[in-house]
Amino acid sequence: SIDEEMIETKSLIKQPSSPRHHHHHKSAAHDTGGGLSPMALMVNINSIGFTLLLVSTIFRSAFLPIVSFIAAHPHFLALHLTVGMGLGTAVLAYMQLIKRSGPAVAVAVATLRKVVTVVLSYIIFPKPMTGMHAISVALVGGGLLVGYVGKGKRGN
Repeated sequence: SIDEEMIETKSLIKQPSSPRHHHHHKSAAHDTGGGLSPMALMVNINSIGFTLLLVSTIFRSAFLPIVSFIAAHPHFLALHLTVGMGLGTAVLAYMQLIKRSGPAVAVAVATLRKVVTVVLSYIIFPKPMTGMHAISVALVGGGLLVGYVGKGKRGN
């Protein structure tokens, strides 16, 4: 999911060198000053993905049919732009959550968000609760509990 990808992406960002390892970076030309910011990395990744999708769409001769469909149904474009802006806002909010609270809290929030979605699904569209569902709830809750207890013992 996007949430786990964001955590993995965050781990790829180069952190500034510590003073004891700074002697390895004597040349300013080779030192990037801490690497890309999380926002710059996300823009780069999304730009590459967009470019590859656009090229593959053009290569498969699907670009013109898409443009003519959008011309005939402009609400389609508005809906997709709205979804895209919503997803972009969600990514920005998630990056801020990682920055302010750390990756462990971000993963817990992402997991709880999914749990709330499933619970709301059961409330809005009632369905029978099976034993497998109960076991799944217990496992997710146990995983969150282990994460918080382990974090507390490490002193983070």
